[in-house]
Amino acid sequence: MNLLFRVIVSTILLATPVLAEVPPFPSTFRTQTVHVGNVDIHLRIGGRGPAVVLLHGYGETGDMWAPLAAKLEMDHLVIVPDLRGMG
Repeated sequence: MNLLFRVIVSTILLATPVLAEVPPFPSTFRTQTVHVGNVDIHLRIGGRGPAVVLLHGYGETGDMWAPLAAKLEMDHLVIVPDLRGMG
């Protein structure tokens, strides 16, 4: 029974994503909400130049792209949406 309990707890802990502190987006980024159909999509937009869209995976938000977006904005228009239901 003790072994089973340890296996269950270990499985839960390994399946739980690790929460890392993500730096905020640079102050040069603006936020905007776009209404598409019946859904509001939150966007972060910054920089100038050729457009780059950064999409996050399931269970994440656009916040994960803050460090890369800060670098890309130097020579790109960076668009970072929070996908439906995520932000």
